Amino acid sequence: MTDRRAHEGDRPRVLVTGGSVGGPAQAWALQRAGFAVTLVERAPRPREAGQNIDIRDAGHAVLRAMGSATM
Repeated sequence: MTDRRAHEGDRPRVLVTGGSVGGPAQAWALQRAGFAVTLVERAPRPREAGQNIDIRDAGHAVLRAMGSATM
């Protein structure tokens, strides 16, 4: 078994579970903060339908800060 840290430098490793809304957002923020992030989800593929997310007011500023090209 190889040590993954050898490939990722000395970055701390984090495991984020859950790929709905919060998981990928948290993984993104942690990766930007310098963590080596692994995101896991038990669903076999991304969902094509589900609960809508209504982005209003402060949500627009958050998406712009995250670099969203659609805002």
